[in-house]
Amino acid sequence: MRTTVFVLLLSGLSCGRTTLPCEPTTCSGCCDVLGNCQRGDDDLECGVGAAACVVCAKGAGCRTGRCVGGLNVDGGQAGGAAGGGVAAGGGSAGGVGPMSVSASTFVPDVLFLVDRSGSMLQPLNPADPMCRGCTTNCPAGCTLRSTALLSTADRFFSTNSTAGRYGLVLFPSNASCGAPTQVASPLPMSDDPSVLSMMASATMTQLRSASFSGGTPTSQALQFSLANTGVANETKRDHFLVLVSDGLPNCNPMNANSCMSPQDCQCTTGQCSGQNCTLGCLDRQATLDALLFARSKDVRTLVIGFANDVNQGGAPQLFDELGRAGVPLACPTAGRSECGAGNPCRPDGTCTRAYSNELGAGFERVAELIKRSKACRWTLERPVAYEPGFEVRVNGLIVPKGDTGWLAEGPGTVRFGGSVCEVLAQPNAQVPVTFTLLP
Repeated sequence: MRTTVFVLLLSGLSCGRTTLPCEPTTCSGCCDVLGNCQRGDDDLECGVGAAACVVCAKGAGCRTGRCVGGLNVDGGQAGGAAGGGVAAGGGSAGGVGPMSVSASTFVPDVLFLVDRSGSMLQPLNPADPMCRGCTTNCPAGCTLRSTALLSTADRFFSTNSTAGRYGLVLFPSNASCGAPTQVASPLPMSDDPSVLSMMASATMTQLRSASFSGGTPTSQALQFSLANTGVANETKRDHFLVLVSDGLPNCNPMNANSCMSPQDCQCTTGQCSGQNCTLGCLDRQATLDALLFARSKDVRTLVIGFANDVNQGGAPQLFDELGRAGVPLACPTAGRSECGAGNPCRPDGTCTRAYSNELGAGFERVAELIKRSKACRWTLERPVAYEPGFEVRVNGLIVPKGDTGWLAEGPGTVRFGGSVCEVLAQPNAQVPVTFTLLP
């Protein structure tokens, strides 16, 4: 965790704290950072309806729970005071000097959801002469999908051992279509580098011990991960779910499509009949729904699809949909594409096939995103009203608000973008960042 600590310059303040629980039924003012109910009529603790208290910024004061005045176009209602959103304007109380706001960065939670289906024992590249056209029991010199996965993951965890709080879920849970029933490696509860490194090693150990068999219950694995791993528990850090799969999702007994309608079924196993009449059908909608649900919980899913099965027939279109449902990747950013090889930019500024169709590039993309998350997302010690007197400096220079500068993601979160983020995310960067409410 990286923290900036500043001095608070104030005079003539009166907190007006009460002992009421901070709930809409008992608190007509606002909730401070300790969960106490405040009157909500102070320029430094302004709000109504038990929303988070905000600090009114330059040129305005707190009136009936709202930051009024200043440079607001509408005459001065601060959105943060009334509904927990980011304030559009506000001001400082008379007699109050510059107020520097402490802020910290946190490593993100990164949960790997890894496919251990039977197809992982097939050749990574069937055209490789060392594989001699095999599909099972391949010669020792043939690189299997599982072998490629393990070597790529080992390199990732060795190089990025302290960049995230890593966890692991494997699917399926049996040699058939079982949904996961346990977390292979839990997310750590500490940001201490020694703990992070130990858990990265533990995650890799669990992945090495995995056996490979069964189908691909992707939607059920996503649902299990969101419900049982705590990946979205903390608001002060980013949350990533990395889905690694070599095949199309299936194994959903609740799939509305079956082999009775082959066109709707879109069989993924070569033969969908008998017990596979439903389980073998493509589980498209439930998987997309699970990814969209993850996004609603502020979990960004990064999809890494690899090997021949995700590059043939309708699979590229499906993995494009999965990637965009998880998190649309922007391109270009800071003058370069974030999409990965073979995935060009669309006219709307997002990636075509928003996943990497090459295993190594996919893991590199994950490493880049989590490092930028740690460096570029800052959690403020208290909610503030950002405009117009909120000043952000990086390396002593004022940073403008916007996609290439900084943006507020809530009353207590600031994220840097563009070249500013690139500077902060450089290895071993020691760049001062300050946040100040001006008088």
